[in-house]
Amino acid sequence: MGYSLGALILTKYVAEADAGHYESSGAASSGAASSISDSRCSDSNGVDPAAPVSASDACSEPSATHGTSKSGLSGAALVSNPVCMSRAGERLAKPWTAGWLYNLIITSRLKAYMRQHRHQFELLPWLCFHTLREVYTLRGFDAAVTIHSAGFPSPDAYYAAGSSQGFIPRIRTRSLFLLAEDDPFLGCAGGRSGLSCAPLSRCPTAGT
Repeated sequence: MGYSLGALILTKYVAEADAGHYESSGAASSGAASSISDSRCSDSNGVDPAAPVSASDACSEPSATHGTSKSGLSGAALVSNPVCMSRAGERLAKPWTAGWLYNLIITSRLKAYMRQHRHQFELLPWLCFHTLREVYTLRGFDAAVTIHSAGFPSPDAYYAAGSSQGFIPRIRTRSLFLLAEDDPFLGCAGGRSGLSCAPLSRCPTAGT
């Protein structure tokens, strides 16, 4: 089971494992992420046409997919997965919303953590604490810190590589994605318009 960013990681693992990337080399491949050519998630499922798994396959009944699972898991539960990180970031940037307040608070806490461990972070040659004073949002933090530590050229490149949208069609393990319609962080994965940017089936509400 994975929550939020943990759900991003678990989605990536399951997709790559089901695609056989761990069978020979034992190392993860970024091939699934490389299928996303645009840094923004599309509204047409964002699936690589050359990928062996179609969106309809990904949404099929568990009995149709479980037999080809290579992840070693009997199932995966993924809760509040941002799915499309760039869209989620856009929603977090809308002023005077719950997402915007979360954006400011979590960025402030990240900066506080870095100040607390400044003696260690100062060893990084690319990090400038003076620049961090002008950072107030997660995107700004990603531009100042995350992309440099992870080796990405820009926040958009990081969001494209990390988003689950490009991995979901490759999953063969039985998987349950739980996304609330009113979650302020999920970007295009939420809303009454449906899951227009991800190849996921919409399930009716069961109970209250």
